[in-house]
Amino acid sequence: MLIINRSKKIIFIVMLFILFMVGFSINCWAKDYVFGIGTGATSGSWYGLGGTLAEYISRDIEGVNCWPEITGSSVSNCDLVAGKELLFGFSSSHATFRIDEDTKYPIDMGFPEELRSVALIGYSHGSVVVPADSDIYTIQDLKGHSYTGGVPGMGAVTPAIHLLEAAGLDWREDVNMQFLNHDGMKNGIISGRLDSCFFQMSACPAMFAIELATARPIRLLDIPIDLIEKIQEKHGKYIVPLDVEPGAYPWMDKTLHSMANFSMFITNKEVDEELVYKIIKLIYEKQDEMAEIYSQISDWRFNKDAMFIDEVIPLHPGAIRFYKEIGLLQ
Repeated sequence: MLIINRSKKIIFIVMLFILFMVGFSINCWAKDYVFGIGTGATSGSWYGLGGTLAEYISRDIEGVNCWPEITGSSVSNCDLVAGKELLFGFSSSHATFRIDEDTKYPIDMGFPEELRSVALIGYSHGSVVVPADSDIYTIQDLKGHSYTGGVPGMGAVTPAIHLLEAAGLDWREDVNMQFLNHDGMKNGIISGRLDSCFFQMSACPAMFAIELATARPIRLLDIPIDLIEKIQEKHGKYIVPLDVEPGAYPWMDKTLHSMANFSMFITNKEVDEELVYKIIKLIYEKQDEMAEIYSQISDWRFNKDAMFIDEVIPLHPGAIRFYKEIGLLQ
């Protein structure tokens, strides 16, 4: 009887050892990833975008479970991804700048060197609004007038100031610079207390301009390419030219030359190449299907013109591999 019990005990121990070794082997060879995708507030567009991506990635890529992570948006996502607290996230190109609390001037801090770009996910259309009956027709004409690009912390403040500088204007002396939020901008233009404002919106046409125009007729100023090039030469390619086609706004009958910052899907340089490759390949192949759930995914750019993001944040090797595969890179 004792022999039988001892035999059963030995068999039980052997079975436990085998199960342990099988489990150990699986864990060693499987590449399981559990992570959040840095988005922003739940009310923002990136949270919905991240939720759509997370659903597809978790469903269609074996061994991956991810979700949209609520964050402080661009700057927070850069810091969290750089620190590997998140593996992926969204960031706008202006996130390299911080507004000095004392001087209100944008300081270029640069993107963390640990970041790598994966894809260009869209543009934020930027333009200067003036009342339709204003005597302001060029950026240089803003001299002597009141002007705002938002409050410190809003992404539009940086290009709003840089645009003035490119036009040869000192934002402290040549204009009456005000720091107003979107409601303050609208109310200021409508009431006549504000002569001009720079806005930047992810959608074109921008609801900001549409809603403003219902209360008071407005115009959008043309931004010449040479001013954008001056900004790029001094501050890097965090903004790019963007043409707005005739008819985009009800009052517009010709092409408007505007400027835009852009948004990117980013990751950490140490994230596995195969994982990045699989994710960007999935998004490319399922873009139309995803766009039926969340329309903003249709803004992602998979063309040669989008490859300039490599100059802003170097592309991740997994992304480079994919872009070479579809012929966008050599």
